[in-house]
Amino acid sequence: MSRPFVGGKNTLSAGVVVKVALALLGLFPLIAKRGLTWYRRSQPTLRQTGQTKAEPVLLPATISSQLRIIEEHCDECGACGKTCAFLSHYGTPKAIVTGDDFSPAVSQAIAYECSLCGLCTAVCPKKLDPGRLFLSLRRAVVAAGHFDASVYRTILGYEKRGRSKFFSWQGIPVGCDTVFFPGCNLPGTRMGTTLRLYVELCRTIPNLGVVLDCCSKPSHDLGRQAHFTSVFDELRQALLKKGVRRILVACPNCLKIFQQ
Repeated sequence: MSRPFVGGKNTLSAGVVVKVALALLGLFPLIAKRGLTWYRRSQPTLRQTGQTKAEPVLLPATISSQLRIIEEHCDECGACGKTCAFLSHYGTPKAIVTGDDFSPAVSQAIAYECSLCGLCTAVCPKKLDPGRLFLSLRRAVVAAGHFDASVYRTILGYEKRGRSKFFSWQGIPVGCDTVFFPGCNLPGTRMGTTLRLYVELCRTIPNLGVVLDCCSKPSHDLGRQAHFTSVFDELRQALLKKGVRRILVACPNCLKIFQQ
């Protein structure tokens, strides 16, 4: 097997290959971004859509436990609401969990309006984690069959194309244990910067590989846990099989997924 990522004469050819791949990868992020912006503006909130069926859902014990923790320990100090548009609109975490038992799917739809950014936990004096609760509720919605994928067809289509053979690519030389995983946004919007970053990294890590793929965070955050586990584990096992033990990411979303 050739070693396309070792410095010297092969660097240019590797750069050309990577640049072409990045160019292809860069075709759809901008289109997806504009399409998603238009779609969000044209759609009602999730509580008004067909995704919110009326059938009650049996909540897993883990969710009941999370609801109880927030109800018992949130003292409604207001710290999270000052920095979060979602909480400033719906109220404190305690007000949200005490205002509904979340058994009806229509009540669980509120979970999809949280961005899961973790800011609430960062500023909470007691380090409560409402985002973890909302992610668990999303998984319950999916498990109960109440998830309407058509609402998120733009971002899920983007994820699917990012994982496809047409857009994904692995350049892993023999003996490589470290790869550069730039994610979707950087190569999609800054192709030249991504290539220059790769070349600079090669100065320190001559045998550096590169992997163009999607970490499937959209599915993870939408609560499609079974699907996410399947596709991410496939990527993880493929890298481990090739001897990869370290991944350098350029995207905070990818960092979160790989860390978890």
